[in-house]
Amino acid sequence: MHSPLARLIAITLIALLAVCAARAGAERNEQPAAGDAPPTFNNDIAPIVGRHCVNCHRPGRPVPMTLRSYAEVRPWLARIRVAIETGRMPPWSADPRFGHFSNDASLNAADRQRLLAWIDAGAPAGAGPPVVIAAPDHAWTHPSGRPPDLVVELPARIGIPASGQWPTFNLYSALPDSLRQGDHFVEAVQLLPGNSRVTHHSSLSTRVLPPGVSLGRAHAWPGGPLLDGLPVVASPAALTAATPQAPTGAAAFSSAGTAHLTYYFPGNDGFVLFPSGAGKRLPASAHLEWSLHYAPSGTPQEDRHTAGLWLHASPPSHEVITLRVGDFHIVNGREVVLPAGLVTNPGHAAIVDVPDTCAGRPCSRPQAMLPRIPPGATNWRITGITPVLDDLTVYSLSPHGHLRLQDMTYVVTYPDGREETALRVPRYDFDWQFVYRLAEPMRVPAGSTLKVIAHYDNSGANRVNPDATRPVDWSEQSTDEMFNGFIDLSIDRHHLDGREDDRTEPPASPLVIVTGCASRERDGRWVLDRATSPARSTVVHADALEVASARRTPDENRYRLHGTADFAPVVDLLAAGDRAAFTTTATANTTRVLEPGRSVGVKGVLVGGAEPAINLVSAWPVAGACDAR
Repeated sequence: MHSPLARLIAITLIALLAVCAARAGAERNEQPAAGDAPPTFNNDIAPIVGRHCVNCHRPGRPVPMTLRSYAEVRPWLARIRVAIETGRMPPWSADPRFGHFSNDASLNAADRQRLLAWIDAGAPAGAGPPVVIAAPDHAWTHPSGRPPDLVVELPARIGIPASGQWPTFNLYSALPDSLRQGDHFVEAVQLLPGNSRVTHHSSLSTRVLPPGVSLGRAHAWPGGPLLDGLPVVASPAALTAATPQAPTGAAAFSSAGTAHLTYYFPGNDGFVLFPSGAGKRLPASAHLEWSLHYAPSGTPQEDRHTAGLWLHASPPSHEVITLRVGDFHIVNGREVVLPAGLVTNPGHAAIVDVPDTCAGRPCSRPQAMLPRIPPGATNWRITGITPVLDDLTVYSLSPHGHLRLQDMTYVVTYPDGREETALRVPRYDFDWQFVYRLAEPMRVPAGSTLKVIAHYDNSGANRVNPDATRPVDWSEQSTDEMFNGFIDLSIDRHHLDGREDDRTEPPASPLVIVTGCASRERDGRWVLDRATSPARSTVVHADALEVASARRTPDENRYRLHGTADFAPVVDLLAAGDRAAFTTTATANTTRVLEPGRSVGVKGVLVGGAEPAINLVSAWPVAGACDAR
């Protein structure tokens, strides 16, 4: 595998320059009219490069060239043209057919035309003395101009060697004393590297440290440097008694307790401002998690990140929650059914705690429920489904995986059965991981489902595959894999600003199990006839006991079925919503459980009304005949 630095340089040489060129015309949406004088660098291009390019292409950044003058830009015109014409850059991965995003950095047609016209005209410098573009002051970027309320440093100074390959690793730090007397809410946050030249990407989150674990000095990874700010087991007895994790420091952090705050990557200043009236919670008991990935630059370097926090003076109206989509999973056409009796957290049914013995004591250990990706697999398909039991407001979408992930798509199935593709990333790139911020918050009513669809390639044809000869586990190391379709959302009825809410009331749309006979209506829609009355379920995953206990006892209930695409024949999936725009027969991932005349059990969100419906999250065959009546 190529080193991170080599991969980064390869990408930037062909593509990153086009970020500057592509975004250069963002403020000039008009195309030059016939007969107009061609644009010149001094009059037209230099100001644009200053606004959109020099933030990355300046000394000290992890790029192979600077672009502060005509002399520095001119040698790269051929590569800029190729990048523009192929549409490879700007580094924005969203399919333009789906969704609208406030941080969309893609190149529009007018920008493209203007830049190509300048190159076609010979890229004239223009009249007057040479322009030298001043590099921006890369500091705090809150739109109000005010500095952070609190600045926190990485708990250790990191020495990065001149060469070699480091994995992504995490350090942890306690919150400052001023934030440990009670929960606080963040209005905005920014993550800044101390040395951007070697920072490939990084992120900041919060995690809760379980009993029996403290922070100390340890190896950042097996064979890695000794650093402060790493989890160590202080009391194995307390750990095994109080936490469902195996007694190792690193494993003691459950991802279910993680709240993501922000990312930093080349071209992004690491700043996020949460929507008006909303904020992220900083629990008084939490620790900051710094996730770091460095790319050695050829000379020894040092780094120490800092984070700036802007705090709400009083609680906002709503708390922003980061949720992973995926309580129910379909892998290569087979639904993942968890062993009976397991307890899962919302969005965390992919890795669960299973009973074990630790140092002679009963405990639990984390175990992946998704099957490993076998060596050579080229089309490994996964769909994650999460039921929406209360009205939600969605603010952003954040696909995350590692080096085998090829694409990821977010789909909403509404209570009336409509499908909407909220985001599609057709060519996922581990080096360019974006948070896609919706131009307008998305209202997702109770009775909907959220789906994330992904494909993986563990073959030698995947040029960034670390090892196509081994099966791939689900874990945090970049040589393993992840299936994380994150969303930032708030629950509409959960207020923080003193207004009365109904948190203690049951969900607006319950999760239910029903058995009956699957059939089609003349319009092609699926229904469940002769069905049982709905049995409420509090188990938010596919449970082996519920599946085994389902029996069909003929009754007179009838339900429309929504969200059937992932459980019906492939032709149905291709006809649903926008699926045909990004799915083929080969890439479709459906269980095909629904067949006319088949006795089935279904689990889903109950949608009331004159003609009740069930928005599916799970379906399986059950015993019992469905003879024609």
